[in-house]
Amino acid sequence: MLMVQAWRLGGEARQDTQTVDEGIHLTAGYTYLRSGETRIDREHPPLARLLCALPLWWLGVDPKFDSPTWRDKLMVEHSKLVVNGQRGVEPERLVTAARGGTMLLCLLLTLTAAWWTPARLGAAAGWLALLLVGLDPNLNAHGHLVTTDLGAAFTCLLACIGFERMLRVGSWRSVAWAGLALGAALATKYSMVFLVPAFLLLTLAARLPWRRMVPQWAVLLAIALGVVALIYAPETARAMKAQPLQREVDEGGVLNTTLRWMGTRLGVPAHPYLVGLGMLGAHQGAGHPAFLMGEVYAGGKWQYFPVAFLVKTPLGSLLLLALCLPMLRRENWAEWRVFAIPLALFWIMAVTSGINIGLRHLLPVYPLSFVLAAGLLGQRGGAVYGKAFVVAMVLGCGLLGVESARIAGHDLAFFNLAVGGPENGGEYLVDSNLDWGQSLKELREWVGQRRVEDVCLSYFGTAPMMLYGFSECGIVPQEKLDEGERPDRRYMAISVTFLQGVYHKREWYGWLRARKPVAKVGYSIYVYDAEDLLPVYLRR
Repeated sequence: MLMVQAWRLGGEARQDTQTVDEGIHLTAGYTYLRSGETRIDREHPPLARLLCALPLWWLGVDPKFDSPTWRDKLMVEHSKLVVNGQRGVEPERLVTAARGGTMLLCLLLTLTAAWWTPARLGAAAGWLALLLVGLDPNLNAHGHLVTTDLGAAFTCLLACIGFERMLRVGSWRSVAWAGLALGAALATKYSMVFLVPAFLLLTLAARLPWRRMVPQWAVLLAIALGVVALIYAPETARAMKAQPLQREVDEGGVLNTTLRWMGTRLGVPAHPYLVGLGMLGAHQGAGHPAFLMGEVYAGGKWQYFPVAFLVKTPLGSLLLLALCLPMLRRENWAEWRVFAIPLALFWIMAVTSGINIGLRHLLPVYPLSFVLAAGLLGQRGGAVYGKAFVVAMVLGCGLLGVESARIAGHDLAFFNLAVGGPENGGEYLVDSNLDWGQSLKELREWVGQRRVEDVCLSYFGTAPMMLYGFSECGIVPQEKLDEGERPDRRYMAISVTFLQGVYHKREWYGWLRARKPVAKVGYSIYVYDAEDLLPVYLRR
C-alpha cells in the first residue's frame, strides 16, 4: 500500500502545476531556514514548511535577501521572485522537490495508522485503517502539496496517540513522547491549539488522581512549549527584547482579547508564534470570500464543512463511518474517547469558523475518524451486524477502492459519486476543494495542435502562465458583452473559482455559465467555444 501510495503521490507531484498557496508556504519556510526570521507570512507556524524547504538548500536556491520585496515584507511578490526567478532551477523542478517533504509526512501518516491500530485494536482494524487512510483522495490530494494541512493531520493523530498512551501507561517516558507530539502539532498549524482543551477534557473524563496528573501535565506542557520555542529558536531569542504583545495583535474576538491581555497584564512579549495566532484570530473575525452550492458569501456558514465532508468523502468511507454510529452506545466509552472528544471539539471549531475556503482545514478529522471507525468495526462489527457485516464491508471497501482509483491523478478535484463526481464539483465547492491552480500543464496539453493564440485564459493560480505559452488576455465580462464588445479569441478557458465569481462580481461570467463547456481540463479549468461571438472577420 505504501508503494502504491508513493507512486500516486509522486505522479501527482510531477503533474500538478504550482498551487495558489505553495509559493508563499515554500518561501516562508526557506527564508526562515536561511535567515532565522519569520518575515514572510506569520499566519502559519514553520515546522512543515521547514521540512519542505530543505531540498531548496540542496538545490542552491537564492533566497533573494537583497530584493526590495524582502526588505518591505511583500509576501506574495517575494514568493513569486524566489520560486519563479531562479537561474538554473526551473519553477517546476523547485516545487516538485519541495513537495517531497509533504509526501514523506503523508506516507508516515499511513504507516502510523497501519502500525498503531492493529497493535491496540486488532489486526482486522489495522487492515481497515490502512485502506481508509491510504486510499483517501483528500489525504492524498494534500499529501503532495507544499502546505501545512497534511502535516497538521499527521501530527494531530500522533498527539492523540501519544496522549492516549500517557493516560493509559502513565510513565514519564509516555509523558515525554506525548509532549513532543503535542509540540510538533502546535508548531505545524495554529488550529492544533485545540488539542490543549481536548486533552484537558480527556483528563477530566479519565478521572485519574490529580496528584499524578498535575505534575504530568506540567511536564507535558513544558516539553510541548519547549518544542515550539526550539523550532522558533532565533525568533525566541529576539522576542525577549520585543515590544509588548498587545502592540502586534489587533483587537477583536476572544482569542485576540486574551492575547492582548497577556501582553498588557502579564508583560508577554510579541513572540512570532503569539503574533501569528493573533493574525489568525483577525482573519477569522474578518472572514474570507467563500462559495457553497451556488452562493458566494463572506465569512462563515455552519453548513460549509458538513457539506464539504459529505460531498468530498468517498461513499465507501461514508458507509463505513455510518456503520459505526450504532456502536458508539454499545462500546466502552473509555476506549474511544481519546478520538471522539478531539473529533467533537474540532468539528465545533470548524462549523464556527469564519474561513470557509477548503476541506483542507478539516483534514485532521480524517485520520481520527478512520482509526476510530476501524477499531469499532474490527472489534464489534460482526457482533452488531451479523452476516450482513461481511457484505457491508465488501461493499464499503470496494466502493472506496473504485472511487479512489477513478480519481487517481486528480485527487484535489475529488467529489464522490453521490453528487456526480468531479465533473459536477464546481456546482458545490471551488477554491482549494477543486480549483487551486493545479491544471495549467494539463491545459497546455489540451491545446495540443490548436493555436495557443486562440485561447483566452482567466487563471486562478500563481504559476507563470507565460512558462506554458499563455499570454495575458481578459475574458469579456457580461456587462461589456451587453454593450457590444466581442471577444477576439475563440476559446475561453477559465478557472472554475473565477467562473463562480468568488473573488469578483459573479455577474461577470454569467454568459459563460449559461453555456456548456467543451472541456473541463483537470476538472478545474473550464473551456468554452465562443466562435459564434467572434467578429465576422475572425471566424473560420
